[in-house]
Amino acid sequence: MFPGLSLQVTIAFCTSVKLLKSQEIYFQRRQLKHEYNQDLVIEYNNKSTQRIPLQAFLALPFFELSTNNVDFGTCLVGQTRRTEIFLLNKTGSKSYWTAVFGET
Repeated sequence: MFPGLSLQVTIAFCTSVKLLKSQEIYFQRRQLKHEYNQDLVIEYNNKSTQRIPLQAFLALPFFELSTNNVDFGTCLVGQTRRTEIFLLNKTGSKSYWTAVFGET
C-alpha cells in the first residue's frame, strides 16, 4: 500500500471448543462474562511492526430450571399428568437449546 492511503480491515472473534476448554476454570466459578486480550501485529515491508491491542468479551450462557423439583402427585396406570417447567438463561448470552426425543 502506498503512503497516505488507508485500508479497511475486518477483524472477527470466533470461539472454539479448544478456546472454551482453555478457560474452563472461569466457567466453574460461574464467571459468565470472560475477557480476551490479544495484539494484532502489523508487519511492514521495512520489517518494523506495529501492535494494536484487541479486546473481546464473551458472554456465556448459564441455564437453570424454573423449579427445583416436579411433583406429579399420585399417578394411576394409564393416567397422564402434565406440568410446565421453564429452562431459563438470565445471562447476556443469546443462546438457545434444542430437545430431541426418540433418537438414539
